[in-house]
Amino acid sequence: MFLICFSRLLVGFYKQTYTLTTTILTSNTDSRSKVIGQISAILTTGWILGPSVGSWISGHGGKMYIPAISSTMMFFNYVICKLFFPSSSSPSSPSKLSKKSSPKKSKLISPIPLPILPSFLSLLLLRFLTSTTYTLNLKSYHLNKYNIPLTSMGYYSSYTSVLSLVTNLWVLPKSGGFIEREERGEVYNELVEVIDEIIFKVKIFFA
Repeated sequence: MFLICFSRLLVGFYKQTYTLTTTILTSNTDSRSKVIGQISAILTTGWILGPSVGSWISGHGGKMYIPAISSTMMFFNYVICKLFFPSSSSPSSPSKLSKKSSPKKSKLISPIPLPILPSFLSLLLLRFLTSTTYTLNLKSYHLNKYNIPLTSMGYYSSYTSVLSLVTNLWVLPKSGGFIEREERGEVYNELVEVIDEIIFKVKIFFA
């Protein structure tokens, strides 16, 4: 239990570092789209290569090297952020915070545009129908049914990342003006997971 809690603590450090880094890099609105695209490309590359490399290392008897490598990379990530990123500015006054938050609040409570409502509801329905076959459950199913080694499941994660990359490269640009630019990423991230889960449900059905 201690090792599980400690590993989740390390993951929390990484997620918060990523969140803060994204916030700092996207503070300039002029280059925000470009920066977000670069961050997404780097993350996608990491999600494709990382699990496969981890599976290869585990399969060759190097399981203990994985946490050591991950911890080292997290440490260098912290050093880079500490050296090159600016320190946090002084807190804003309550009046400034209220002025800044009011437009975001009104944007959050705005209704979904009618043209994308059918697509949004369809995605929610597909998401609900496939909720019992999440990726983690599918991994456990394949481990038991096909006797897949645990060290090989990283290749499965790489496959889903490749599917996400293909969708963002070819499906996302084809949407045109049907979906607002700010909403495309969320919609198609859900679509990627739905497509992936449906594919494996079909395979399970005919197995």
